[in-house]
Amino acid sequence: MPDPFAHTVLAVPDVARTLAAYRQLGFTGTPPHLAEGMAAVQQGTTTLFVLQPEHAFRQQYPQASRPLGATATITITGLPNFDHVATRIRAHAEVITDHTDDPSYRVIVFRDLNGYILAISDTPPS
Repeated sequence: MPDPFAHTVLAVPDVARTLAAYRQLGFTGTPPHLAEGMAAVQQGTTTLFVLQPEHAFRQQYPQASRPLGATATITITGLPNFDHVATRIRAHAEVITDHTDDPSYRVIVFRDLNGYILAISDTPPS
C-alpha cells in the first residue's frame, strides 16, 4: 500500500491564491484546511503535491533560507487529460518549453506564480 504521507510539499506565500491558480490550469484541490493551512493539488483523486504556507515551512525548517521556487523541477506524468491541461497552461502560465508535437514524448514545462518549475508529460500508448 502506498505511503499516504509520501508527497512533495511546495512552500508558498499564499496557499489560497496558489491553489486558485492551479485550479485555473485545470487541476483540482482540497481547500486550505489541512494541518497548518496546507492544501493538496490534485488530478482527480490523486494528490500531485501539497501547498504549505511559507511561514509554517520556515518554522518547520529554519535552515531553509533560500528564496522559494528556486531549486526544483517537478514532473507530473500520466494525466488522463494531458491536452486539456496543456491548453490551459498555455493560456494561464509562463511556458518554458512546449514539446507537444512529438508523438513519442510530449511535455510542457511551465513556471507557476511562485517560481516553481513544473513539467507535465504524456507518453501516448503505443
